[in-house]
Formats: sequence, structure tokens, C-alpha cells
Amino acid sequence: ESFLFVQLTADISHILNCDYTPELAAAVPSLWRAKLGSRIFNIGAIIDTDGNRKALRILATESLP
Repeated sequence: ESFLFVQLTADISHILNCDYTPELAAAVPSLWRAKLGSRIFNIGAIIDTDGNRKALRILATESLP
């Protein structure tokens, strides 16, 4: 389990925090991207941080132009 976490975080360049939404929590990370202004992020993982469905943490890599 810890090996998987190290492998996942090795490719992550940004951590994005947002409010919980069921649609985002159920998303398949490899199929989604996030856009903030002109910056685009490939989503690697979506984590319900406390299990209470209040906040999500998105692990992402910025897409280079």
C-alpha cells in the first residue's frame, strides 16, 4: 500500500483542494482534466480527505503547452 502511494505521488506536481461534489468524487481520474485560468491539469487521483464528504483533494500534474 505504501509503495502504491509513493508511486502515485512521484508523478504529482500540484495538490488542488475543493468542496465535495458527488460527480467529482465518482469521476475516473484518468479521464478528467482541470482548468484554472489558462493552466490545465491532468488529474491523477481524487481523494475524499476526511471521509465526511466535505472536501476533496485532487492530485494532479500540470499539462505543459
